[in-house]
Formats: sequence, structure tokens, C-alpha cells
Amino acid sequence: MRTSRLLAPAIIIIVLALIYTGGASVQSVLTLTMVYATIGLGWNIIGGYAGQTSFGHALFVGIGAYTVVLLQREWDVSPLVGVWAGITLAVLAALLIGWPTFRLSGVYFSLATLAYPLMAMPLLTWLGLQEVLVPYRNTGGGFYLQFADPRWLTLCALALLLVAVGISLRIQKSDFGESLIAIREDAVAAAAAGIHVQRRKLQAYCVSAAMTAAAGALYASVLYVVTPDSVFGLLVSVQALIIPIVGGRGTVWGPIIGSVLLITLAEQLNAELGSRLPGINGLMFGAALILLVLLAREGLLWRAIDIVARFRRRRETGGRPPAEAPSHRPDLTELAALTRGAANAERPILTVENLRKSFNGVKVLDGVDFEVRPGEILGVIGPNGAGKTTLLNIVNGFVDADGGHIRFTDQDVSATPPHERANLGIGRTFQTPRPLPRCSVERNVQISALHRPERSATVRGALRATGLWARAGAAVGDLDIGELRRLELARALAGRPAVLLVDEILAGLSSDQADDIVTLLRAIADQGVAVILIEHTMGAMLRLADRLVVLEAGTVITSGPPQAVVADRRVVAAYLGSKWSSHA
Repeated sequence: MRTSRLLAPAIIIIVLALIYTGGASVQSVLTLTMVYATIGLGWNIIGGYAGQTSFGHALFVGIGAYTVVLLQREWDVSPLVGVWAGITLAVLAALLIGWPTFRLSGVYFSLATLAYPLMAMPLLTWLGLQEVLVPYRNTGGGFYLQFADPRWLTLCALALLLVAVGISLRIQKSDFGESLIAIREDAVAAAAAGIHVQRRKLQAYCVSAAMTAAAGALYASVLYVVTPDSVFGLLVSVQALIIPIVGGRGTVWGPIIGSVLLITLAEQLNAELGSRLPGINGLMFGAALILLVLLAREGLLWRAIDIVARFRRRRETGGRPPAEAPSHRPDLTELAALTRGAANAERPILTVENLRKSFNGVKVLDGVDFEVRPGEILGVIGPNGAGKTTLLNIVNGFVDADGGHIRFTDQDVSATPPHERANLGIGRTFQTPRPLPRCSVERNVQISALHRPERSATVRGALRATGLWARAGAAVGDLDIGELRRLELARALAGRPAVLLVDEILAGLSSDQADDIVTLLRAIADQGVAVILIEHTMGAMLRLADRLVVLEAGTVITSGPPQAVVADRRVVAAYLGSKWSSHA
């Protein structure tokens, strides 16, 4: 945000100077640069912040352009009015195609988005709209974005770009933007923190479509003749994609940097070599993408940010290796404000009944039953492949059960999605830590408290309770494994859980680090939180668990007090083989 306060006035001054001093060719390049910067900012909402790579944003450019021109031709509607119709149609299209498309992920999502503008091109040809002229106006041209002086159109492009920058900055510092960044970094962790991933993606897609359609409406006035290829074509989608990626996706200024570099160079090459080398634009954009992959995969701006960060660290440390971060003990007094507890500790808060799950015909869980009460630590043990992590994934909502029921308090949550279970009070840590790489420690915890009252106090309390307050501003890449494990707990605590699912949190820790986690988990349970714990470190499990449930091949073979369970012949046989059961 500090950078934005410096860059925005500088950009305005530079553009106004070019508008005032430049000739017609300068105005043309400047207008195109700002139009494509706006298109890039529109793509950046879904592709940069939310991390969903769309290959078909030309669809929204084309909707905006064709809507404005056809309204003007058929009903004499000004582009200043028609742009709102184009935005509305683009948002409706985003809703219509986004709902099914966001069920896909990765390359399948990207290919699906590419199909939509490709389908629009033959449709427009069939409708006889291969070439639509922008109607010429002798009088009142300004109302129709037709100016004798091209500098006025450039000013319109500047105004639209500033609106797009303002929207991007607003999103970046909002809860909506925080949610999108969490989804981009790790959608599973975001859902576990209570974020409705699909809804946020769809909302981002609609905002992205609106911004892109507005740019497309102005683009029609730049082109004078609108054709399917000029607004729905593959090159338009490629430019919308590459411009923010080259500049730095997920940043406000990345699309502007990418547009200044690529559009200016493309127009210059086209003017100099276009007659001898048709399609030089596409060649240049392809080369830019290859260089980006080789030299700066996250974009020029992120590359610059990383270089500056390394320089600052080197200057602060004088070239010496950074000193080890001081150890901070968890402040257990903060836990009372972070947990929900329960009024009646005698009634189960979570009940699992006859849970079943198979993968490709292999039974992973087969009739699992258990319950856990507030303040109780229930240990789930069993040999590798017994179905322990699958059990947590089903309780958490990331995997659908084939049968059975899960009851949280008096509510059946068997069909409830993960984000709703998190908001109800079912927290989760993961076997492999899932930090958000481009976010600080504090922002990692904040995603669980986006909709909580007194958010700042909640985040601060979670960090202090886990001993990470002194590391709040650190990058997660600077944390050791013990701090990453505590970060998982801090993020879960920021959601104020009533039930906490903990999956092998002691793996890879030293004895001192493990002791801190054991103490913290016991303190969390003492606040009335029910803890379901998977752990292979049996010594810690015996210290922590009030009861043990033993799984073998997806079936509960026994449950009860820890000392009795580990002496059970069936448990010894499950872990060590039947020949050792006599030593039980």
C-alpha cells in the first residue's frame, strides 16, 4: 500500500505528460497499453489473487465490445450507457459458466475456460456478425467516445485504468482479498479455516468478468471495426494471461508493468516488421513467456521483491548467517479466550456412527464408531494403512463417507462442507504442515479469523498461545519444523474450535519441541476443547490421551483407557504380528 501511494501519482503524471506532448501514434500505443493493463487487472482478480488460471478471458472482452457496438448500431445507445449492459452480460456469463467450471481444477479448469471464446467465434459468424463497424457520429462524438483529438480517448483509458487500480487495491486489503490469497496458496487449508472456496472463486470470477468487459467496451472504440477474431481470438486471451504473469500475478502493479513492457514492444515491432512478418505480436508474446519460465517464474515484480528482501537481510546481518530465533514459550493464559468449551462435559460433543469408506473397492473404514466429550483427548492409533487420516478427513469434510453419520453437538454434519464444519467449531491441523507460502506468520493465522469478532485480538491471542508472537511478521519459509507445527495449531485456535482434529503433530520434532506441543494440547483440552489425536509417538500418546481407539484395516478392534489398550493382545498383534501377542 505504501508503494501504491507513490506509484499512482507517478503513473498519472507520466501518462498526462505523454498525452500532452505525444503525437497520434504515441496516443494510440498509450491507449492500447492502458486498455490491456485494465484487462490484465481484470484477469488478475481470478488468476492472480485466487490462483485460477483462465485461458479464455477474451470471452469477456468480446462480450463488452460486441454489446457496446451492437447497442450503438441498433438503438443509438452511447457506449457510456452500453458499457453497463456489457458488464451485466459478462457477469451473467461468468455465473453461468463458472458454477460448473469451478468443479474442475488445474489444467482441466484452464482448458474449459479456453473453450468458451472459441465457441463464441463460430456462433457470431453464423449470426452474420463477422465484421461490425462502430457507427460514425458527426455531432456529439464525445458522448459516443469519438473524438477529433485522440488524446481524449487516451484520457478515457487512463480513467478506466485508475478505476481498475482502485478496485484492485480495495480487494487486496479486504477480507475478500485475504480469502482469495488463502485459496491461491492452499485451497485445502483455506477450507479448513472456514473459507467457502467455491463461492469466493465464483465471486472473484464475476468481478474479473466485469472489469474485463468494461475494458472490452473501450477497446471497441479503439478498434473502430469489431470482429470475432479481434476480441474473442486466441491472441486476446494470451495477452490477457501473459501480461499479468510477466509483470507479477497477484499484485496490483504487475499487470501494469507487464502491459507497459509487452504492449509497447509489440506495437513497435508490428509497426516496424508487421508488413514483412505478419503475426510478430504472437511470436513476441510466446518468447516473453519462455523467458519468464526460465528467468522469473512468478513475474518481474515478485522477482524484484525477492531480490530487495535478500539485499535487506544481507545488509542487516552483514553477510553473516542469520542468528537462530529466540525460543518463546507458549502463553497458555491466552487459551481461555480462544476456545468455545461446552456447558455439559458429560454429553458427547462429536459422535461417529457406523462410518464406512472404500477406495476402488478396498475398504478403508468399515463400521467405525466412537464419541468424544468436551475436554477429552481421544487418541486414534493403529498400524500404517489402518485408515486413521481418512477418518479425520471424513470428520473434517474433505472426504465423503460411503455410509454412516457424524453428529456435532445435536446436529448431523455428515453432508456439511468443510468450511461450514470449521465455522461450527471443528478445527484441524494437517499431517504435513500447509502454510501459505507468500504470507507472513500473522496472515497465515488471520485467515481463520476473517469473520470473527475482535479479529486482531484473536490472532494475537493465537500467536501468543502457541509462542509465535515474536515471529508474527516472519515469512513462513524462515520457520523451523517446530514453529510450523505450532503455526498449524495457531491457525486452528484462531477459529475458536470446540473440537480439534490433530494429525501426527509431533512428527519430526525434537524432544523439547514435542514437550511444548504436548503441554499445549493438554492445556487446550483443559479449556473444554475435545481433541481427536492421531500420533505414532506412543510415549506422548500415553501421556496425552484419556482414551484410545485402535483401528486395524479400517475396523475398531478395541477402545478404552490407554494402559489397558496397549496391553491388549489384539493391539500388540496388529502392530508387531501375532507371534508377539503372548508378550502383551
